[in-house]
Amino acid sequence: MLAPKRLQVAIAGIQAEFVAGADWSRSSITVTNTSDKAMERVRPAPYISSAEIVDRPYEELEAQFRNPVNGKWLTFEDATIDSEFTGLPVAAHSTVTLPLGIRAIGSAKPGAGYAIIEGSFHNKDGSCGDSNHEEYDFTILPAHRKPEQPGNPGNPGKPSESAQPGGGASGGSTPQGSQTPQGSVNEAAVKGNLAETGSS
Repeated sequence: MLAPKRLQVAIAGIQAEFVAGADWSRSSITVTNTSDKAMERVRPAPYISSAEIVDRPYEELEAQFRNPVNGKWLTFEDATIDSEFTGLPVAAHSTVTLPLGIRAIGSAKPGAGYAIIEGSFHNKDGSCGDSNHEEYDFTILPAHRKPEQPGNPGNPGKPSESAQPGGGASGGSTPQGSQTPQGSVNEAAVKGNLAETGSS
């Protein structure tokens, strides 16, 4: 049996259904360092996509998360570019919560969709490692359909209040990520609207 990963990532409060053209949903990415040593540069690697047969399934949904280092909202593509996002520090035995917004575009094809989250860490001393790998299934509904209550199909529950969408394309000057002892989640609300330029 493999030892548990020292870096644990998850999406908390992801909806079971997304209505095409509806507003941003509220959820969050949690990044947990279970080790006795701080992780200096952690990079979550989320991915979200339609599972239907379409030309660009990864463009059927848009998603952004807030960088706790500078408060800016990042598309998942931005999060892979060093000039936009070099990672975030996570103290030993603590969790950082990143507000996350997801929505299906107005022309999204109804059907199945999925989200994936994993990540990695690197330290100046050369130590590094990968995280666990988590997958979440959801349904894309036609426009004007009412979704069910938010919640991960495999782990139902209300979205974290810390994941309330906020900020703009340029974000804010105040970091909005939160770091808490392992096992707890900061629930301070972040106010505003997500940027209109997000893409999956």
